[in-house]
Amino acid sequence: MDRGLRDRLPALIGNPFRDEGAAFRLVFVTIGVFSLVALGSWISTWAGLGVVAACIAAAGILAWRWRRARMLAPRATDRASLLLVGDPGAIDQGRVAALHPFGDVRIVEPGTDPVAAVEQALQAFAADEVVVFDPRSAERLRARFVVPVRLAAAADYLPETASR
Repeated sequence: MDRGLRDRLPALIGNPFRDEGAAFRLVFVTIGVFSLVALGSWISTWAGLGVVAACIAAAGILAWRWRRARMLAPRATDRASLLLVGDPGAIDQGRVAALHPFGDVRIVEPGTDPVAAVEQALQAFAADEVVVFDPRSAERLRARFVVPVRLAAAADYLPETASR
């Protein structure tokens, strides 16, 4: 499985319950569609089928236009979420400070079990990438998590070389 596959795919459908206003819109649209179908079915069976076909076509066109507009819109708010795994002495605090304009950074002290420490950190912080300072820990984390895990290099995430 390509570990980067999940991170590069756009969402196929939006969450209709992301906030209270969106949930109420969904409820009102559902009531309106069912009312139109009931009215068309009351007039005649064929009118009811025509209303159903028209509602399905309108929903498809609106979903296509909404998805296309979302894909074409620039996303200036996209920021990387990094989880740095290593002893506090091994992590350069200057690099961490330089990373904050590019994304959210959390530092995890691995202790005796880095897998348990990262698992606990991922429950509270949704990281896009895990950067590890110990090669043995990197292999164990790659085997356990779907999130991209890579070994830190000396020139990683310097402000002049950062791509995010």
